[in-house]
Amino acid sequence: KRAGYELMEGAEEKTEEAMHKAEALLKAKYAKGGVFPTIIDQHLAGVFAHEAIGHACEADLVLTGSSVLAWKLGRKIGSGVVTIFDDGRIDAWGNTPVDSEGVKARHNVLINKGVLLAYLHNRETAAIFKEEPTGNGRSQDPSSRVIPRMTNTAIGEGDSSFEEMLSEIKKGYYLKGSSGGQVDTAGGDFLFNAREGYWVENGKIKHMIKGVSLLGSILETLNTIKLVGSDTDFDTGFCGKAGQAVPVSCGAPHTLLDKAKIGGAK
Repeated sequence: KRAGYELMEGAEEKTEEAMHKAEALLKAKYAKGGVFPTIIDQHLAGVFAHEAIGHACEADLVLTGSSVLAWKLGRKIGSGVVTIFDDGRIDAWGNTPVDSEGVKARHNVLINKGVLLAYLHNRETAAIFKEEPTGNGRSQDPSSRVIPRMTNTAIGEGDSSFEEMLSEIKKGYYLKGSSGGQVDTAGGDFLFNAREGYWVENGKIKHMIKGVSLLGSILETLNTIKLVGSDTDFDTGFCGKAGQAVPVSCGAPHTLLDKAKIGGAK
């Protein structure tokens, strides 16, 4: 983050929490695979927004046919509660007020109420598409080529509470965080390993589970999003592409998937 030593406030409590979770995971049951209603937290939902949607909206991947979202502008590709945007003006790790080509950042709505509205451009791809540059021309350093890259990418907020999402689940999961995964932006398939998982039954969190992942098709998953919360949080990191790494943030509120494909050991 862009911050000072105050980041260390509460470090002891965070360490204790991590220790308790590690101990609980040793005793946790393995997850059962299948299709279940599933809540994903801000961090896992943010990773989905970045990896599965953001990359697929980068215009150079669209031009080379390496995006499942290629040439789908104006089409409804997700449920009506889904909005996803990229904005370099947000004061987060991916803050990029002016991109590497001198273009000012702006609020770029990629998907609005399920409809694909835009791709992310540098000056080169914008000229090819006959569009305006979006402020997403980024390079790792002055010696690297400028290519379309994300900045701060997130799922837009809805108005549902976490308790409302829990009440929708008779038997399902609550997944938190991400511990790696992979995405095929061309074919549209993805797999993300959850850092934590919990079994939910009759609207209540019952117990921790382990060895759980969220997988499936990008387009199918977009259409299973049923409820979106209003508690956005951002994760930070470096995004790698074409041998270059740039700082980015990805975020989301809690999100309920009506029919999520879950991978487990059972």
